[in-house]
Amino acid sequence: MFFTSIGQIDGDPCDSIFIHSVAPNTTGIQIEVLTSNHSADIMSYPGFILLMENGDTIAIEEVNYFGIGWNEQTHILNIVNPPTLPMSVILELHTHFYDSLRCSWDLTLGSTSLLETEAPNIRVFPNPAEDYIMIKNAMPHNLSGLRVVNAIGEIMETKIAGNKINTSNYSNGLYYVEYIDESEYIRIKFTVQ
Repeated sequence: MFFTSIGQIDGDPCDSIFIHSVAPNTTGIQIEVLTSNHSADIMSYPGFILLMENGDTIAIEEVNYFGIGWNEQTHILNIVNPPTLPMSVILELHTHFYDSLRCSWDLTLGSTSLLETEAPNIRVFPNPAEDYIMIKNAMPHNLSGLRVVNAIGEIMETKIAGNKINTSNYSNGLYYVEYIDESEYIRIKFTVQ
């Protein structure tokens, strides 16, 4: 039961909510929704509900967060009605302790075509990096959509010329090369040591 990154950055705050994955956790009675928010609206006191197409509840979250931030967050939904896979579902994001329905996504659970991948056509090397990273197989027109962010979501680099990025001034740690356009969000992890 997996789903991969969706979301886009436009004017609507819901377009900036990324659902990175939807999958059962090891308990077998819960579903984890991995999400991040790339807008200024933090979606106060969020709660997710996973519904069947007919509106029956599959799983629901107890509100545990003040909001959704830039970094990936794991939301735990307790299963009410176990799903039969594969199946089409609706994931809803409510705010203010379920007072307001803010966003909704149509997903297919159990579809292997939706497994998250790390952009098979774009590579980052060397990894771990010391002084630089190279981006391989990115089309020149895609470079304008690339940026580097650190582990807490701070943008490190947005002006990428050519396929080499200087990392000599970066602190040791985890970073991501992100590619965002109107319909795609790709994140490639690398470390600096």
